[in-house]
Amino acid sequence: MTSSRPGRAAILSGAGVLLAAAGLMAAPDAQATGNCKDYSPGGYPIGICINDRNIPGATNAYPDYYVNGAVPANCRITVEIWDGFKRRFGPVFQDSNSCTKGHHPSSGSWCVSSWDPAEYGDSVTVHAYFRLYSGSRQINDTSTNSGPLTVNYEPTAHC
Repeated sequence: MTSSRPGRAAILSGAGVLLAAAGLMAAPDAQATGNCKDYSPGGYPIGICINDRNIPGATNAYPDYYVNGAVPANCRITVEIWDGFKRRFGPVFQDSNSCTKGHHPSSGSWCVSSWDPAEYGDSVTVHAYFRLYSGSRQINDTSTNSGPLTVNYEPTAHC
């Protein structure tokens, strides 16, 4: 994947998110569409999700992930939002205890709501992507994406 484009903005929201981890497999927000996928890079089970909280004409994307079992030593997990043209939106998200078993972020939510309208028109289709590290070595490849989510453009970021 390529580097992010300048001029993108994202806001980290402190609002609580009600998410359930049924059997600790990837489980979407109880009020949102799924878009979750489970992976086991290097044998480490992780689920990645993105949702819009089922808001008609949604303009925000909310990524999250689940650690479903053992992880490597010196583990670190980060989450990013990308489109199908290898453009990243917003910051790289990381929970303080990113490899603890269960749902992440462990409190609050991550949110991106600023999309460049010049190249996309009224909407953009994005996905969440996680990077799993052991020390400085990345274990997974670029295929560990959530399902797609289409969000609408609004000129004001409002996470």
